[in-house]
Amino acid sequence: MARKRNEKDENRITPFFQIGTTIEENRKIQLRSFDEAKEEVLQIMNIHHKPTSNRESKTIWEKEIVKAVKRGVIFKAIYPKKTELPAILKKLMKENPKRFVVKKFDTDFVRCDIIDGENALIKLVQRDPLQFGGVLFIENEKLAENLARIFNEMWENAD
Repeated sequence: MARKRNEKDENRITPFFQIGTTIEENRKIQLRSFDEAKEEVLQIMNIHHKPTSNRESKTIWEKEIVKAVKRGVIFKAIYPKKTELPAILKKLMKENPKRFVVKKFDTDFVRCDIIDGENALIKLVQRDPLQFGGVLFIENEKLAENLARIFNEMWENAD
């Protein structure tokens, strides 16, 4: 039996803001990426991203991306090569080409958002979008820095 660690006893601050294990928690937590962003969101959508599935949730997030960009947030996203952007994001890219930028790159790297270089949202899903494991929203600059470095390497190799 594993012993549960108490980080407070070790004088460590846990970097987790929020952990979600249900679809509803996922929706609420994922919105934080867009609500809390002040300067920039870097987003990696991997090859398992299916823009046509779960449209209700994706429509909510797409509208939040539009709101974030309109209030001045720069949003850079990496989508799989064959992914067709939804109409709302195509329109946003046309209207705000310097604030909403998308490149295409096939990766199976974890689906994540890096928010203002300080926070990271990591979504745990399998190939089947219905096999949702959970979502982690983490406040940790080093993790965000590491993920941003990976994002930038992919960005440089993307179309």
